[in-house]
Amino acid sequence: RALFEAANVGMVQLDFSSRHVIRANARFAEIVGRPVSQIEGRSIAEFTFPEDISADEIMMQELSQGLREE
Repeated sequence: RALFEAANVGMVQLDFSSRHVIRANARFAEIVGRPVSQIEGRSIAEFTFPEDISADEIMMQELSQGLREE
């Protein structure tokens, strides 16, 4: 948990099925320009460039099917 909070990179923890943010660190909040309280509980799509959403969805489907390990 301490590494997550102290990381110099933006990080979120997602609910895999709903794609909603469970936790966000301070660096992610700084990157998107919102407080953590306004990020948690929202769809990750709200913080994703529109042109990246379909590629991200494909990646998540591949993860859920065991076709990816990352």
